Amino acid sequence: AVATTIQQILACAPGAIAETKKLLRRARFEDPAALVEHAAAVFAKAARGPEGEEGLRAFIERRKPSWAS
Repeated sequence: AVATTIQQILACAPGAIAETKKLLRRARFEDPAALVEHAAAVFAKAARGPEGEEGLRAFIERRKPSWAS
């Protein structure tokens, strides 16, 4: 189960992983409900950025994104 989870994480965009880690660190000290709008803004920015574009392009072309091994 751990190996499967690690493989799933490694298939994610590196920038998205970094932003998720930042949100998780903040959630340890802040009310998670208070982070919802911030998390939505972070997600929207990532979706419109280069990784989001590559992820969508890879999905449409039915291939793995450039960051996936």
